Amino acid sequence: MDFSTSFDLLSSAMVGSVLYGLLIQRDGQVLFANDKAARMVGLQRGDDLVGKLVFRYVDRRDMVSLRDKLNQGKNRHVVLGECRLSRSDGASFSVDVEVIPLLCEEPGASLVIVRDVSMRKGIEHSYWESEKKYWELFNALSDGVLVHEVGSGVSVGKVREVNDALCLMLGYSRSELCTLNVISLMDPSSQDTAKDLYRDLMGKGEIVFRLSMSRKDGRPIPVEVSVRVVSLWDRPIALGIVRDLSSLSALKGEVDSLERRYRAFFSNLSDAFVLYQAIWDDCGRPWRYRFFEANQPYLDLLGLDRSDIIGRNVLDVVQDGDLLMLSSCEEVLTSGEPLRFVHHSKLRDSFWNVSVFSPDKGYVAVVLCDITASKKLEVQVERFERLQSLGQIAAGVAHDFSNHLVGMMSYGATISRDSSDPSARVMASRIMDIAFRANDLVKRLLVVSQKGDIAFEPVNLHDIITEVADITAFGWDGSISIRLLLGSPPVEIKGNGSQIYNAITNLMINARDSMPDGGTITISTDLVYLDKDSPSILGDPPFGYYVKVSVSDSGRGISPRDLPRIFDPFFSTKPQGTGMGLPMVFATAQAHGGGIEVHSSIRRGTVFSLYFPIDGTVSVLSDGDVSSPSDSGLDKGDMDGSDILDRLGRELELHRPKGVEEVLSMIWDSDLLEVEALEKVRNLARDYLFESALDELKRSR
Repeated sequence: MDFSTSFDLLSSAMVGSVLYGLLIQRDGQVLFANDKAARMVGLQRGDDLVGKLVFRYVDRRDMVSLRDKLNQGKNRHVVLGECRLSRSDGASFSVDVEVIPLLCEEPGASLVIVRDVSMRKGIEHSYWESEKKYWELFNALSDGVLVHEVGSGVSVGKVREVNDALCLMLGYSRSELCTLNVISLMDPSSQDTAKDLYRDLMGKGEIVFRLSMSRKDGRPIPVEVSVRVVSLWDRPIALGIVRDLSSLSALKGEVDSLERRYRAFFSNLSDAFVLYQAIWDDCGRPWRYRFFEANQPYLDLLGLDRSDIIGRNVLDVVQDGDLLMLSSCEEVLTSGEPLRFVHHSKLRDSFWNVSVFSPDKGYVAVVLCDITASKKLEVQVERFERLQSLGQIAAGVAHDFSNHLVGMMSYGATISRDSSDPSARVMASRIMDIAFRANDLVKRLLVVSQKGDIAFEPVNLHDIITEVADITAFGWDGSISIRLLLGSPPVEIKGNGSQIYNAITNLMINARDSMPDGGTITISTDLVYLDKDSPSILGDPPFGYYVKVSVSDSGRGISPRDLPRIFDPFFSTKPQGTGMGLPMVFATAQAHGGGIEVHSSIRRGTVFSLYFPIDGTVSVLSDGDVSSPSDSGLDKGDMDGSDILDRLGRELELHRPKGVEEVLSMIWDSDLLEVEALEKVRNLARDYLFESALDELKRSR
């Protein structure tokens, strides 16, 4: 095959091409066109395009540039990229154009090769749209994004790309950041740590850490960085998300400040505060409570440390339940309404303002404010007001009564002087002695009414007690016996003998009256020391050494209902009583700078104890001479069935679940209570319904 033949075959193949449009033109007029060129502009065959002007199918915007290229193509090969042509229907499309001059019998003719690039343009447009969305997303992130090269080994590559958020965060421009490496962006104090973390990244491929980066102005900024090694641009790169923790650090500082203020307020709160976490049963009722928080006053109230109670069941820590307020806690958790009330703690002999509320679901708080001092002050004010009334009455009768005493003493003196009967003279002497003491009593009444004076001098308590025992026993029948247990050393006190004599006499008469069937009255003395751990004594005597004078009986006792009122003026449980005996005894103890204490048990007896401060030093006394002031003086014999039930009643009154359980265990095998009643009392006590349990006990008895 010769060259001419080969060229003809090649020309024929190109004319039939379906990828390229071919046409021959001269001065813009089409001399030849293949079918592909005709179809590009919306015609069927190449012959349909012959004789027409090329510029008819060129977009106006590219008319000038194409005309120039065609003119240049007469003499040399030229290329026009992305020329826009128009179809017969008016649609526009992009093509690449090559113009090749033809050296033939037709001077000025050129071959025009047209390639449709619409698909390529569409792909490019899609790519740039995708690129645009990527950049929009990249820069829309609120966190900083950092793309940097992964160097060889453990070397750190440069920053390749950053978003606007990171530029704003660090104060650099994008071009400035792309000249740095990651380690140089770290705060100097964090660069060594950053190098170690970079080595971890190379080994693990992904790490999360917190440290400080450095702004352009040198200020450190706390950040959290999450870095992962990914494949991009056909090589591994590190993609890091940087989160600014400045606002979080500031917020944490504010929270810490609030926490410190809360802790300071909580720790310095004078009221006792405790927060319980409720544990619910299957029925949705509070079943148990766990200590969640408590302040120091509450810990002092329990005598425990914080580590002893936090997280533990409250009844495992505090068995008596006197100040737990669990029944009120259940009411608050059930109703959602706070409670405020005054609680009298019989166990501690104290009064409390109680606030119970639920600060959050499943939690209940109890605030206890001790108002015992104010309550006692109210009682004292009331007592003083009554004593003031008593003084006004006493002032009116004292002088008349004194006149009668003068007559008694005169008759006694006459009998003692003129009688020849020795026994009559002894009785007259006793009458005169009693009259003299009655006269002292009148003086006491005048002191109460602020119309007289009483002298204090050294007195021996043992001598007074012995004299009282001798005189009061005179004329008593044999059913009453008097026992003296004078255990204290023979220490003198500074006081008024007549007042002390009358006080002890009053207590002995009350003891006798409480034993209509006879019994034993015991008068005992002990040397005691009162301190902050001593039991509460009426009159609040100061710390120090005291002689404790106790008068005890084995009588019927004082009921718990009457016990708080026995020192009130004019209150008496005796049909013919005046209600002035015990107030005068209490006044005597206070006048001597001491106090009074009482213990009583139904059908087991009562003990009154007077405390008289010692005048002078007791350094010569041995430790064995000093006893505890907490001994009630009652004999602790074995309890019978009635005593056991009485104790159960007291445990219920004091809201002590552990004590209730102990007593119930004692009577389980006995016939003191029926099994059904026993179970009712136990279940009610376990649900902290102590008042209902007490009512059930009373019905069962």
